[in-house]
Amino acid sequence: MDVTRLRPVLRYTRQAAFVLATCALVSCSARMLPASTPTQNAAVLRLMTSTATFPLVQELTRAYTQHTGGEVTFDVSAGNAQSMLERLTAGEAPFLISSHLAGRQTSSGSLWAAPLAQDGIAVIVHPDNPVRALNSSQLRELFQGRVGSWASLGGADQQVIVYSREDGSDTRAEFEGMVMGTRPTSPAARIAPSSEAMVYAISQEPAAVGYVSMGWLNDTVRPLAIEGVQPTPETVSSSAYPLRSLIYVIGLREPDGASPLDLAYRAFFGWVQSPEGQAVAGRRYGALAN
Repeated sequence: MDVTRLRPVLRYTRQAAFVLATCALVSCSARMLPASTPTQNAAVLRLMTSTATFPLVQELTRAYTQHTGGEVTFDVSAGNAQSMLERLTAGEAPFLISSHLAGRQTSSGSLWAAPLAQDGIAVIVHPDNPVRALNSSQLRELFQGRVGSWASLGGADQQVIVYSREDGSDTRAEFEGMVMGTRPTSPAARIAPSSEAMVYAISQEPAAVGYVSMGWLNDTVRPLAIEGVQPTPETVSSSAYPLRSLIYVIGLREPDGASPLDLAYRAFFGWVQSPEGQAVAGRRYGALAN
């Protein structure tokens, strides 16, 4: 085994103070093995994830299972980021992957976190909507409910239908922090209870607008350019796209490798931050900046 340097690690406390530190993760450097059926004694790593980061977790865990030749498998559950955090602090699983990190009071007093990738929040419309781009001011006014018709933005004379995510969504927390600031989202906004629900809702409403993690983009919706930049893995990785957030692994403590299972978690997170893991992350999300 080699020791690889983990990207900067954050610890946040009930006072919401961030302390920057570094540590080393033990990362298994065994040769790449072909995909195989999980072995009978495979280590099973339990992870929780928000719906925004679920596609990323799927791809990473699938690739890592192949990397280990089936010696490591995963049990993943997804849901609202806030509810997943509550389950984390209750001890239902040791680690949560989410695109939002903020100071929160916990029974243990602090949480450990480390970055794994970058997310881009895509502002999405129906493919038939002729509007192609917005600047930050237009985007803010749109979600405040101050834009009545798409015609004022160069679109059709249709009433704008705003969609937002539910309370506790990591995507909503990041979007409101980056775009809305202290300004409230329109009280008339319809609520999508998951990333998948958001994409479906926008795909069914020619006059609708919403937002979603870039990992959920497909051809049923169209992302708008923000400040002239489209959300792509390349523009997020290079920091060109403005609506970006880090994706973190969050735990009650750092996996220090004291037990075989703890060492397996540590090796997985180290692999995700390695060039091989970042190549997987960069298929649909942004890789960590060099």
